Amino acid sequence: NYIYDNHTTSDLTFYLRLVNHFSKEEDKIVEPGNDMIVMSSRILNYLHKDKAYLSPGFSKHDIVTSLNIPQKTVTDCFSKVIKIPFPKLRNQLRIEHAMELFRNNAHLTKTISGIAIDSGFQNRASFYIAFKEVTSMTPVEWIEENCDKQILDSLNQENTE
Repeated sequence: NYIYDNHTTSDLTFYLRLVNHFSKEEDKIVEPGNDMIVMSSRILNYLHKDKAYLSPGFSKHDIVTSLNIPQKTVTDCFSKVIKIPFPKLRNQLRIEHAMELFRNNAHLTKTISGIAIDSGFQNRASFYIAFKEVTSMTPVEWIEENCDKQILDSLNQENTE
């Protein structure tokens, strides 16, 4: 509900607890009820629906211009409510997109570099670095653990060529 803009205070509180849990700052939960919460909700909804982060040049400025929110407010939303730095959240969203492509067997028809580009990364190297940071695995290791063995064989063939 929260992501789809049908949020309630309890949905947002749950989301904030989840974010705070992952950032290991459980004691610093932001209380809902102010304009920054609403702006943060708009930002997250925009990211979820528009997936503008898939553009390689996507920046905070794109959020500012698309949602007509002041730069300082966007920055404050990331630091005080969302509690994930913008570049880190952008990479997490991009990696989640790449993992979804892997789950849908896109790596059978595209190279990992192609999937990296489709996920918004400038190149394969930056994709590998971000993927490892988010999942603690390389893309090939993740595919080994999460995709069919037959699919892995065709990927290994691609990497040896």
